Amino acid sequence: MLRHVRSGGTVRSAGVTLQEGCPLPVIGTGASSVSRWLVAATGQVLEVFLTRRLDGERYVALFVDGLQVGQGEASTLLVALGVTEQGEKQVLGMREASTENGEACRAFLASLVERG
Repeated sequence: MLRHVRSGGTVRSAGVTLQEGCPLPVIGTGASSVSRWLVAATGQVLEVFLTRRLDGERYVALFVDGLQVGQGEASTLLVALGVTEQGEKQVLGMREASTENGEACRAFLASLVERG
């Protein structure tokens, strides 16, 4: 299903694709069910990515920025980007915060240090 969505298919059409390719009856393929499954699956992948060890690479530069996300009572997404000795940029971490204040940034940076 992830392959279907990554290749440009919609969440709504994913249920139809599952039903066409499966010899057994497929239940729970409505847009809401597929969307819940997709959120859970990507959440697991994201959790592994955001908790991985960082000590396998040497970074020569670190950029940290806060991006405003959402509407109304928007929150801030803190993002850390590292640059390797080869000049490759890598996302090191992300964390949601209510604001881009010093306390939130210090806690975010401390979590990166703990990961190596």
